[in-house]
Amino acid sequence: MDIVYKTDPISNKKGDPEIFVREGSCTILFESEENKRIYEKIPLTRGVSDLDNPSDDWFDEG
Repeated sequence: MDIVYKTDPISNKKGDPEIFVREGSCTILFESEENKRIYEKIPLTRGVSDLDNPSDDWFDEG
């Protein structure tokens, strides 16, 4: 099943179907090429803020 994000993550407006990024089974639509370039420059993060265990497994050990 593909997931399609129809809201531009930069402008928070509905994207143009001609401008998109496909990441695995996700498709992200963009309002403009400029917004697509901005999005592609955003570094990926793990989204983990627990610094008690900064190991590779990121399990909370209490």
